[in-house]
Amino acid sequence: MGAQLPVALAIDAAAAGLTALAVAPLIAAFDEAITRSASGDKLWVALGERLGSIVTRPVAFLRSTSFLWMWIVYAATYGTANSLKSIEAALHVKLGFVATLLVTLVNMSCGIAKDAAYAKMFGAKDAKDGGSRTPALAFVIWFVRDLVAFTFILTLPPLITARLGVAEELAKFATPVVAQYFTTPLHLLGFNMCNMPGATIGRQLAAIQPGFFSTVAARQLRIIPPYSIGGVLNGRLLSSAPLLLGLAKK
Repeated sequence: MGAQLPVALAIDAAAAGLTALAVAPLIAAFDEAITRSASGDKLWVALGERLGSIVTRPVAFLRSTSFLWMWIVYAATYGTANSLKSIEAALHVKLGFVATLLVTLVNMSCGIAKDAAYAKMFGAKDAKDGGSRTPALAFVIWFVRDLVAFTFILTLPPLITARLGVAEELAKFATPVVAQYFTTPLHLLGFNMCNMPGATIGRQLAAIQPGFFSTVAARQLRIIPPYSIGGVLNGRLLSSAPLLLGLAKK
């Protein structure tokens, strides 16, 4: 297996890239709409417009910066997870928490960079015209948001399964959904810091209230592609690729 590691890593990267290509359009449409709603647009109207553009102008959409940013986030995330599994198999080691930490750090760093880019592309007009940098505190807020999210995603499912007897699959599906009630305020606050430079924290927090539950619902729908569709597709691509290539990858 060690001699086949470069081939395995190439398969891992290809599977990650194809999976990201499949899920990134929907996620990008949701994230763009949510970012635009934070600067005053109507959330569901913005989402409908962007989803429509995927159908009517697919090439332009796939070449858009917003899509490319989202593709990078998930290609890097899936690619890191896939590669670490291949390295474990090749070296006969178990990375355990280290692998989880690395995947989390890659996802968080790419995701936060994407949020900063989205804030500049789709933020309030005054903020964009001013060309101001993303406030450092916004990065901190988004970092805390991701810590809360991954606490729900990684820590709570086994606890819920053990203590409440809930099926592990159900717990893994439910915790990211519930997490949105806690992470959405942080997500929006980071964008408000970009859209409302100089405003007090109180004003920035107050701006979250209108449309809060609509944004939570949108973010709950947004997590389905990466955690459900993406996970299944990535796994099937990894399992079928060796058969197609005639490789004995374990």
